[in-house]
Amino acid sequence: MTTSSDLLEAAAAAFSKCATIDGFLDVWLRNAFLPPREQAILEHYYASFVRGFPPRLRRLYRSQTREILGLIAAMDRPKVLEIGAGCGTESLWFALSGAEVTGIDVRADRLDVARARRDLLQTALRVPLRAEFRHENLFDLTAGSYDIVWMEHTFHHLEPRLRVVDHVARLVRPGGYVVVSEVNAWNLPMQLQYLRRRGLRTIDTYVDATGRTHVYGVERFLSPRTLERLFGRAEIRTVSLRYFRLFPNHPLFSALAPIERVAERLPLPPVFTSYNWVGCKAASR
Repeated sequence: MTTSSDLLEAAAAAFSKCATIDGFLDVWLRNAFLPPREQAILEHYYASFVRGFPPRLRRLYRSQTREILGLIAAMDRPKVLEIGAGCGTESLWFALSGAEVTGIDVRADRLDVARARRDLLQTALRVPLRAEFRHENLFDLTAGSYDIVWMEHTFHHLEPRLRVVDHVARLVRPGGYVVVSEVNAWNLPMQLQYLRRRGLRTIDTYVDATGRTHVYGVERFLSPRTLERLFGRAEIRTVSLRYFRLFPNHPLFSALAPIERVAERLPLPPVFTSYNWVGCKAASR
């Protein structure tokens, strides 16, 4: 019978060896470290990765955080906001990398998982993690509070879009960054896939566990140029734009990973399913 001390010892041994975010997630996928409820939510959230997390998918997952981890490494304890934190993987890795992180989400159950994971890490590794998870509305957050705002496959859910952009711009301090990892609207197969799934309705409402109603974008994808234009009007200027990923998250595409890596060096925006955009807010004069 496994005791709590055995579990903590196993967690400490596994997490102390993690050098990359994909390795960090892989430890969670391979081990049942959480209480049954939180473990079930985590496994459902990462269902496609639980079925298989081969080297290609690990590389792509790692690639999504390349820009933001570079920014965190270049700053001294930056304050990071993750909008749409889900079960907290990125937020927790950012905290382990030296950031002070706030993660928000409309799903209280997923935030429970994020907190349980944080508490386990702090106990197992015996280090305090500056990571808090709030069931809070984006528009209730205080302006000028963050060095970096991070959104990973979240922006296409946020509405009303223009108000979201303006408020995100206010949340970032002068000289701070907005980092967005998104689905590429220029990719026709992706658009057709989601059109079949959701139909023509791209805006809906969502009632959370507290009874609060949220306006919700239903996979309302946008091109990087549209993203640049939206944030540009809020004085967030483009620093970098990078395309990646040719194929869906399925182990069958692992054999095509070398083609995918070569293609990422080519200027062919419509063929990629994903992109990372980094914008910087002008410094105060």
